[in-house]
Amino acid sequence: MRLTSSVIIEAPEYINPVQERVLSLRSLQIPIIENLNTTQDIYECIDLTDNEIRIFGISSSSSNNETDFKLLKLKSLLLGKNKISIFDEFISSQIPNLQTLSLIENNINDLVDLEPLFKFKKLLNLYLVDNPIVTVQYYRLWCVFRIPSLKILDFQKVKDHERVKAIELFGSVDDPTDLARSILNGTNTKSCNGDVVESKSEREVKLIIQKLTDSERKNLELQLQNAENLNDIEKIEKILQNGYY
Repeated sequence: MRLTSSVIIEAPEYINPVQERVLSLRSLQIPIIENLNTTQDIYECIDLTDNEIRIFGISSSSSNNETDFKLLKLKSLLLGKNKISIFDEFISSQIPNLQTLSLIENNINDLVDLEPLFKFKKLLNLYLVDNPIVTVQYYRLWCVFRIPSLKILDFQKVKDHERVKAIELFGSVDDPTDLARSILNGTNTKSCNGDVVESKSEREVKLIIQKLTDSERKNLELQLQNAENLNDIEKIEKILQNGYY
């Protein structure tokens, strides 16, 4: 199902235990995060758990420049049980006040893939449980190093000794160690058990040529029927014609 303005307007909302106003968009087979300008930035939390999202980015129909679109009130974003493996470079500028991000059960593989997340200057809580990346060597210490504001990682409090160890291993942003440089260059791809992790470029190629499943084809056909503009129609028709994303 495409995340249209009408879907957003009709979606249920509630107040969660920490008194955040939540927009619930769970389990709707949404493939792309879009049209969130329809929310008028009134929600502290948006729940997109259990959808079909592959890229963590927000598409806005209100502006040609993605960086012009912002949700300043949004503090919590729930994206567990999706298929996310790629992050849009502008995402931190679109939701600059994000404090809690759940990416449980996605397809995040390598440390360098997380770089766009490290631009979130107010991020306190990050959840990446049940992603391949949690088996990558130095995963936890790298997150601690790259996100100084982080308080909780995967339901565990970040300890002072972890911050000290991270600095010992990786240096500083201005003066990184050779190990830090190898991670940033994507050359450190070993998991904790020594297995080689697929590179980011290899995964992006696989994502681009991802063949459509029967359910995805049916979903796209429904989107085509409900498409509201020519660009969407042409895009969906091309995907259906080629047989892959």
